[in-house]
Amino acid sequence: REICTVAIAGAQAYAKNDRLFDRGKEATHMLFLTVGTMIYRFQPKGRSSCEKVRVDTGSWCVEAVLWTPWQHVGEMRALSEADVVLLNAAKLLDIC
Repeated sequence: REICTVAIAGAQAYAKNDRLFDRGKEATHMLFLTVGTMIYRFQPKGRSSCEKVRVDTGSWCVEAVLWTPWQHVGEMRALSEADVVLLNAAKLLDIC
């Protein structure tokens, strides 16, 4: 119950092409995509081209922030209107 009342930071709505995060920025929340579609772009080490991963409704991302300090290694943008639920990693760790 505390996870829902303390660690869930709420929901955020994004318009098509809105940016959720950028490469190199500190991550503070795990994200749960409840509506819409996102695209994650990143450049693997040693490669000259970017890779893209489609993120659809029901998916989650940035879970690494739950167990380690994390900086984003790519960027996430909305491909459509989208809703995301945010889980505050620091508050979750305080509970657990």
